[in-house]
Amino acid sequence: MDESIARFPGDWIIRPATLEDLVKKDKLIIIRSATLEDLPAMLVSEAKTWPEESQRATKEQILSRVKIFPEGQLIAIKKGEVLGILACEIMDYPWDNHIKTFNKRNDNGLIRNHDSMGETVCGMNIGAIPEAPRHVATALIQIGTILTIKMGAKYALASPIIPGYFKYKDEMTAEQYAHVQDKNGKYLDPVINLHAKQGLTLEAVLPDYFHDENSSDYSAIMRWKNPSLPYSFEDRFNHWTGKKENFLIFAVPTGCYWAKKTGGRCTNCGFQFGIDEFWQEAERIDMNLTDFIAIFNRALLHLGNTENIIFYTGGSFFEIPDYLITTLFCRLNKIGQIKEVMFETRPEFVTPENLQKIKKLGRPDLRIKVAIGLESANNQVLQGKINKGFTREDYAQAVKLLKQENFIPCTYVLLKPLGLSEQEAIADAEETIKWSHSVGSELTLLQVAFVQDGTPLAEQYKKGEYRPPRLWSVLEILTKLSQEFPVYLGRFEDYPPPIARPSNCGQCDEATNQVLEIYRQTNKLPKELPQCDCWIAWRKEV
Repeated sequence: MDESIARFPGDWIIRPATLEDLVKKDKLIIIRSATLEDLPAMLVSEAKTWPEESQRATKEQILSRVKIFPEGQLIAIKKGEVLGILACEIMDYPWDNHIKTFNKRNDNGLIRNHDSMGETVCGMNIGAIPEAPRHVATALIQIGTILTIKMGAKYALASPIIPGYFKYKDEMTAEQYAHVQDKNGKYLDPVINLHAKQGLTLEAVLPDYFHDENSSDYSAIMRWKNPSLPYSFEDRFNHWTGKKENFLIFAVPTGCYWAKKTGGRCTNCGFQFGIDEFWQEAERIDMNLTDFIAIFNRALLHLGNTENIIFYTGGSFFEIPDYLITTLFCRLNKIGQIKEVMFETRPEFVTPENLQKIKKLGRPDLRIKVAIGLESANNQVLQGKINKGFTREDYAQAVKLLKQENFIPCTYVLLKPLGLSEQEAIADAEETIKWSHSVGSELTLLQVAFVQDGTPLAEQYKKGEYRPPRLWSVLEILTKLSQEFPVYLGRFEDYPPPIARPSNCGQCDEATNQVLEIYRQTNKLPKELPQCDCWIAWRKEV
């Protein structure tokens, strides 16, 4: 969640109001969706907020907005008085070619152009009455970002007026004025600064956009990027088809039972910390797993030529509630272009019952890859170094079951677990790749260790007793094995962001990472690899 979402005093409810909240409504400032019954109070609020009648939302506009997109018409209310209003619609906003006027953007305020599956939540009207307590406008901006998160939209847009411009219009252009900041980054214009404090960035300043005398009819276009968007699109080499293809990566952050278990958690894994952090914030904004259904539907509308989906859970896919697994597969079954689905699991969830459940849900022509985080084929490393909680025999049995049911087994292999030297780590990864394929794995997902805070790996790193692998070690493994075995190379970042990543000396890192990115896209290494003096030191070490 975005760190700019602040906490407010206890008399605020910055989320959908519950029945308990409504019982205390005379003591609370509640932000909730407006209803038609709120119309009279909203019209009073508009009249108090905006000095000119032409700036106010009309009865016709408010009625249209509430009927078309009630979730996006939000009011801050106390004792029946509307203290402030935020009106929104959703659309695929053309960020590279801004819509020139406020009324053109939102259908003259009637939002009949609202597209619930669009990528941008557009704020149309935000304001607070003069006698409203502090923070009302701030809270409304924040509820707009919360709405963006819950809807799974990529961006939020605000188009504030710049009412301080009238003092400076003889000294500078509106464009220059809007960008003026002091040494602490505070914007000169108070309304732009209010939005910037909540994480919005200034994208443009448009003339004749919205009538406001103090702004000389200029408005700023400001954008907020959703930091919790659970999906992305990525080009990857698909070893099954032998081509570079586009993948939809969709996260359903259910987490990992092993990471939550006392005495559990793999020594290198910090993913559960990020998932716990997400759900702490999600609970505050009343978000739950069901919201991911609507977000998945939104993602499917933006597939383009994508034929592949990867589900990421931060644990095992089978830890997702059954109703959600059923819904996800029902949705993607209706999208005929999806040819391949991949998800992760621990071996203990690979049971005949679970596999039959997936087979019944998926189309007969759907390729389903199931990835298991083996990490190492050495039981001593698995138990003593990684604390994986299963043996290689458990993994082999799971692969056998997958093959029997016509799933495609894939295997995560970890380069440089805790407690292994660089030389030992290379040998362990190479042996694990060979052994996993010998028992039936059809694809290796090489995960090069990075350090996430809060893990045993991080503790040793901070003591100077662990270093992430050299990039030379990654190249060594790919050079030796990628022609014999299908090996996909994972990326060196995730959430929570690593505090240390694989690297060389620093001088050749960029060039070496470029080579590795070429490999990710093509499954081939260039004929000429980077040259650096640090290669000699690495070679002596291994």
